[in-house]
Amino acid sequence: MRFFLLLSLLAGTLCIGAEYRSDGFQAKISPKGVLTSLTFRGEKILNLSQLEGSCLTPPDKPKGKSAVFRQSSAKNTTEQQTASDGETLFRYSGTFTAPTHPDAADYLLEMRFTTQRIQVRTRISLKQDFYSHSYPFFWQFQIPIAQKKGRGIRFVEENGASSDLLLPEVFEQRIKLIGRKVFLAYPSDVILFADVRNATVRFEDNRHWAKQNFHVQTHPDAHWNNAVQRIPAGTVLEWSFEIAQYVPPENGAE
Repeated sequence: MRFFLLLSLLAGTLCIGAEYRSDGFQAKISPKGVLTSLTFRGEKILNLSQLEGSCLTPPDKPKGKSAVFRQSSAKNTTEQQTASDGETLFRYSGTFTAPTHPDAADYLLEMRFTTQRIQVRTRISLKQDFYSHSYPFFWQFQIPIAQKKGRGIRFVEENGASSDLLLPEVFEQRIKLIGRKVFLAYPSDVILFADVRNATVRFEDNRHWAKQNFHVQTHPDAHWNNAVQRIPAGTVLEWSFEIAQYVPPENGAE
């Protein structure tokens, strides 16, 4: 009886996932690699973050619902955690699947944590043909509105030009920004999504349907096509970015 009780307790522990703790960033991570909570110095930075994707119906077939993929429902997930030289590395791999597209794509995810910085590297290998207008997979970050409304954003475009704005207290008109870097002012700190490689960063005010969250996305660089495009099996999508505390340079230059 004690042996079976021990097995039950161990299974429950394995399902909880992992945690990262420091004087800066603290995170809770599901067994599949989903960031279920992220704080900085006790301040909530995001509610949830995971890899998501979709596959549209091929152009030569009757139009139907797109297949939706989420990291939280991936299968065959494995995880590994290592720590050295002040860094903690979480590594996850798994397979995206959907009822109409079983075993559609494999993913490899690495999140490298330090007190003030999180470096994220993503690699997705398509095992089937995908159909999309642009990019089939992306990171979706849910940013709590309570921490951000009425506060500032600085957005840096691909050409290096930057723009500042204040988020309205209530939804007025959808804000949709696309570029290379975004600074988000929270009550106590400024957090930036930056250092993107082969990737684009987006900020969206979707309060007309997402009542409790703003959204930040990172996804592979891709152009929009009016016609649905085939992305062949074997294609590898790989991109990286970081989430960090913004520390102003001493000379005042950006």
